[in-house]
Formats: sequence, structure tokens, C-alpha cells
Amino acid sequence: MADIYNIGEFLGIAQHRDGSLLNTGTAIDARNMDTSDGNLSVAKGYVRKSGNAIPSSAGQTLRIIPVDESNILAVTQNSIYHGTYDTWNLTPIYTFETTLPVTCQIGYALGKINTTNVVVIGTGKTQLIKVNMGETVTAEIFGSGLYIFETTVSAYDSATKIVTLADAMSQDIQQKFVVEKGVYIDGRFREAEVTTATTITLKASPAIAPAVGNTVKLRGGASDAHCNFVCMHNGRLFAAGDPDAPNRLYWSTIPGDGRTIEHWLAIESSVDLSGGYVEVGDTTADPIIGICELSTQILIFKRYSIYRLYGDRPSYYTVERVEKFTENMSNAGVAVKTDIPYWLTKSGIKLFNGADMQLLDGGQNYLCSFIDTIKTVSQSKAFTANGKLYFTCRVGSTGTYDDSVIVYDTVNGTYMVRDGFKIADMCAFENTIYLINDTGYLYEFDKGEKYDGQAISAYWQTQPTDLTLKYVNKQLKEVYFRAGNVGSVIILETFNGNSRNRERRVIQNDDMIDLPMNNQPCRRFSIKLSNEAGSHFTIYGGIQIQYEGKMRPV
Repeated sequence: MADIYNIGEFLGIAQHRDGSLLNTGTAIDARNMDTSDGNLSVAKGYVRKSGNAIPSSAGQTLRIIPVDESNILAVTQNSIYHGTYDTWNLTPIYTFETTLPVTCQIGYALGKINTTNVVVIGTGKTQLIKVNMGETVTAEIFGSGLYIFETTVSAYDSATKIVTLADAMSQDIQQKFVVEKGVYIDGRFREAEVTTATTITLKASPAIAPAVGNTVKLRGGASDAHCNFVCMHNGRLFAAGDPDAPNRLYWSTIPGDGRTIEHWLAIESSVDLSGGYVEVGDTTADPIIGICELSTQILIFKRYSIYRLYGDRPSYYTVERVEKFTENMSNAGVAVKTDIPYWLTKSGIKLFNGADMQLLDGGQNYLCSFIDTIKTVSQSKAFTANGKLYFTCRVGSTGTYDDSVIVYDTVNGTYMVRDGFKIADMCAFENTIYLINDTGYLYEFDKGEKYDGQAISAYWQTQPTDLTLKYVNKQLKEVYFRAGNVGSVIILETFNGNSRNRERRVIQNDDMIDLPMNNQPCRRFSIKLSNEAGSHFTIYGGIQIQYEGKMRPV
């Protein structure tokens, strides 16, 4: 008489232990499937959202920044662009003087300066940049509005690099010039020294030469550090990643009485109103590689350790080391959910629970086999949406784009891998996920049945099992399940050692399906369910496998 092997529901990937010790519904491997409701469905794709693309001349897109329900920014190697999700403004709002490398880690923070919402962007290769999200979206060097002297260029001698000013500088301004070490000419910082009251000498020949009529502004009180890690915390802007001070964490003044987050200098009347900084750790061999704002603290990631800053004002600030670790991570690769940060490493997904760092799922690396194939997590992007954590990574050995996404379902505690496309960046705003790839178009992820017209290849494979009957020879007869999506093709493969049985079925209606397994003999087997030509099927309520068993002779 035949027996039944039952898989009651479909779950995610689990590779950390023998399948006999796991739920029958776990997969040894899977791609582009959705098991969040216990059924097995081919995952959705992504559809084009923007009607136009960022120009290819802008270089690779490094970061997309969802500002609000109407505005999104894109930071490319050459420029910053503004869009409305549906349309990119093809005139950049800011252009970098030097092309950023594709490995550049871009940080950003959403804040407010006076009554204007701003986005502060850090590249690590330039000064901080602020995007003013007013009626007209503009971008300029962070610290604009703090100028104490303003004039224009009346002449420029490229041979001597002398700039002649339209107005003379007072002695106080000349002294301030020495402190600031340069001026802003047409919005770009130029290292320079004072020669006379009306002339300054540039220290290097600029790629874009000053022109007659260009604005000349001297700023006071803002940070000129080339930071790329920024966040807001308790009303202040924090920044790190300064290549000249790799262990330094900066903070701005507290806004009020004319002060804004653009002010970074000390205020003699009160340390708690002042801007300032602290050196985190004691070695340049262990630089800050990311910061993360939590409700009561800032987590400071260094190359070989983790620190935190807590306290609600500078006089109460305390910095302490909370963990030592030996794996790099990406600043953009940290996702925060319910005040717990998660990030991807070559050892698995890690978290900080407020006391120590640990692997997700109690120290178990459920994706150990897949993670062994990852080439790099250095450009990983992470975010949370719809109760899930998303981590991008690169499995392919060539190229500069990530090509895979690890999805962790926080409700069900299950894993899935999505692949088959290029990822410049991914992010989420109000549970809508956005993707930008190598085309320059913006896409909405988890929507539609294709990857922008390309078929999705999907499969789900069970853990190898002996049905807990190690000494029993089995004959696999049929597999039963209920499937939907008329016209889709389901491929069933049975693996038994070196042998394989393959059955193909076109779904004719939303009904029970039985696929023969040809009395395949086995001691231990695995089955694989996959689609064909991008078809989108759903299998409801698990599967049942009919088999006959016979005890082996002793």
C-alpha cells in the first residue's frame, strides 16, 4: 500500500543543517519565489516607473534618495538629478568637478534649515552638499547662507592663478580668510591665500577656471570636511568619514537663535549649543566606515569594531566600544527595523540588539551556501519594506553592479533570494520599493510579471530527504498539488543520486494536478519545482508525494 509524504506549506531557504532536522517545507535552494503566505508563487518582477532615463553621460548611478511622496534624487558619478518618480529632470541640479568612483559610498540625511526642508549628501570625495527642497529644487555646497563676505570676480590670470576681486576685503575678513583656507567661487571651494585686499592666489589650477562675474563668497562656521556618512539625531547633523580625520565624528550646533545644522563651530556661552567632534578609537588602521542613527544613540561602525555615542547633548555625550568584529560592511547596507540595525556580511546577516552583535536567527547562517558564492558586499544596499528586510549583493565575478537581493521575511522568519537583474541602487518609500539599474530608468519593484520585459527564471527545491526511513527502499509514484494561473508551465524534477526524472505540465485550470514520478526507485530524494519561459504559477497548500516503501534485506 502506498504512503504519503506531505509538505504542508512552502517556506524559504534553509542551508545550515541537514534537511532531516528541518521542517519539510524548507528549501535547500530557491530563486525568485514568494512563500510569504505558505503557498509557492513565482515572484513579481519590476516595471518602469519613470518615463525617461538619466543620461548615460552622467555615469553610473550611485544612490537614489526618496525624499517624500513627490520628490526623489539620484546621485551619479558626475551629477545630482531631481525627479518626481515619473520623470527625471535631465538638467542636473549639481555637477561634481571630479567624477566620483563607482565604489564611492554616498550617505544622506533629511533635515531642515530654518523653514526649508533639505537633503544633506556626503560623498567622501567632496564637501557636503545640501539640496534645498523648496518650490524650486536647488543644490549647493553645505554651509550656504553662512557667508560673511561676498563679491564677484573682476579678473583672473591663469598663469599666476591670481583672482582679482571687485570689492576689497577688510582686515577682519582677510584674517577670517586665513582661517577658512579658501573661498567659494561660483559655488565651488577653492583653496587660496590672500595676496592683497583685492586679490587672492589659488593654490591649484582649477578644472573650471574662474570667470569674470562669478560670485566669490567667504564662509564662516561650516564644516569643510569631506565626509560621506551623515545622519540626523536629536536635532543635530552628525557626520563622519573625513579622509583627513578617519576616526572623527562631527556634530553641528543645535538649531535656534540664528543657529542651524550648517553651523559647526564652538559657542563659548554653552557647550550644549555648540558644534564639535570626538575621536572614536585610537588608530587610523580602524577608520569609521559608517554611522547609523537609532532612537537613543548613534551606532558607529569601524573597520574592526563597533562603537556607540549616547547622551542627548554634548556635555552628556559618551562614546564606548560595544563590539569587536573583523568584517567590513557598507554604510548604505544597514537596515533599521524597530530600532535594531541589520547588515549583510560574508558570514551572514548580523544585527545589534542593544547589547552585542550577533547573527540573525540566534547565530545560525541559514544562507551559508549562497553567501559562500557572494563576491562582495562592499556596495550592499539595505532597506525595509512590507515587513521584510532587503540586502543587495554581487555574486557575479565581473561588473560593478550588484546582481542579487537577499529577502528576509521578519514575520515568518524565512529567506529568499532574488536575482536576474542589475542593481545600481534599491530603496523604499512608504513600502513601495524602487530600483535603478544600468539603464538610468527608475523602476517599481515587486510589480508585474517580468523584469522590464525580461522573463523571470524561478525555482524552489526541497531539502534531500529519506523520509526518516533510512533502511527503506522507496518507489516514487506521483506528486499531487493544486495549482493556479492557466497557461503557466510547471516543471517537476526529482533527483535521486545521479538520476533525474523530469515532468512538464501546462496548467489548464485552477484544479488538482498529479504528475507521475515513474516509480523512480530511491533511498533519498529531492524535488525541484520551476517555471518555464517566465510563466507565473502558484501552488496552493503544499504538495503530497505518493510512494511505496520496502525494507531492505538484512
